[in-house]
Amino acid sequence: MDTPLPEPKNYDGNCHCGAFKFTVKLPSKPYHTCDCSICTKNGYIGMWPIADEDLTIHQGKGSLTEYQFANKYLTHFFCPTCGSSVMGRTSSPQAGNQNGINMRMLKNFNEYLNENKHDNAPFNFATVEPKYQPPPFPSHPDADRLQSDERIYNGNCHCGAVAYAVKTKSLEEQKNGDLWIYPLKTDVVVQGGENLTGYAFLSKDSLHSFCKTCGVSVLVKVVPATETNMPINVRTIDGIDIPSLKMIYYNGAKNDPQYVV
Repeated sequence: MDTPLPEPKNYDGNCHCGAFKFTVKLPSKPYHTCDCSICTKNGYIGMWPIADEDLTIHQGKGSLTEYQFANKYLTHFFCPTCGSSVMGRTSSPQAGNQNGINMRMLKNFNEYLNENKHDNAPFNFATVEPKYQPPPFPSHPDADRLQSDERIYNGNCHCGAVAYAVKTKSLEEQKNGDLWIYPLKTDVVVQGGENLTGYAFLSKDSLHSFCKTCGVSVLVKVVPATETNMPINVRTIDGIDIPSLKMIYYNGAKNDPQYVV
């Protein structure tokens, strides 16, 4: 006799600033990860497909910014205030209309992941044509005078409106916290910084800055002139192999004031 599948559960979710709130009914099944260009930069953990009747939007309907690329069969939606990548929606004769949710938006995100752990490999969409091409990168003034343990890394948001070059120690040799590195401001050359939207929480002096076109979080703009570092999102570095990096995990959720939305 087959064991009956668990009943789907309702999960509440929201973007970080709370402008967009929803409830989604999810089955107990493996979530999706993918190695394509935008999933890599945003760190998506996805669930597809979700029927329209299983997704209820409580607040912010129509408020999310849309972003498409390549063959444009999938529309990505992100909050224009906080940059949270919330969901996607397909629209094609082959796939029809299907919703997908970024599981990181769920209030009980860790609960769902713990209940549905798996070791499935990411979907290999990085090789799907047309392949993603990064934009031209700015030159770095120190490129010809690096120390033996230093490298120049190039990175960008997904649409290419923002690109940068950063001088730092080799990422394979240093430990990263929360997928951020903390180079000196003077070691970062940013191109297209006017295309970034800053979002402040906890501290008004630290602006988590994302591209206003594609929603990719690129860097943290630290306002006080006395602060010498500019945190860079490692996910945006061109050609980076995230699983190969050594990381230190920091539990920022324990710090006061507690996050409330």
